Amino acid sequence: MAPKARSSAAKPPAAKASLGFTSTKKGGAATAKKQSGKSVEPKKKATASNSKAAAKSELAGLYPSLYRKALREMGTPIHRDGMDDIEVILRVFDANEEFGPCSRMTRLERWERAEKLGLKPDPEIAEILRSEEGRNTLVYRDSVFQI
Repeated sequence: MAPKARSSAAKPPAAKASLGFTSTKKGGAATAKKQSGKSVEPKKKATASNSKAAAKSELAGLYPSLYRKALREMGTPIHRDGMDDIEVILRVFDANEEFGPCSRMTRLERWERAEKLGLKPDPEIAEILRSEEGRNTLVYRDSVFQI
């Protein structure tokens, strides 16, 4: 049986709704500047991720070899907007099945359990998690898979 042909008269074409956004194509921002006559610098939004990254600067950069190892295992982080290198390291620890399940426990509890079982997790991760910032920052303390 042949498929039925659609009638173009059945539905009128949908009108494009204007939402007030400017074009993101090349030249879109430049034409807006030319029309207004003023050169306008794009403003950076003050977001929680920017302030979060600034607050994490104490530990960030202290573990370059562990960070390189994490990047080799994980690859380039896709959604890395507000993440620092410590978060990348800890996410790789979360994803490592060798140390057992990680739901319903903190990262430090998981690390200590793996140590008791003789699984030899990186001691630098325990150093991060036992630091004051590691204990007080939810992003560091809790697993990505925390329920």
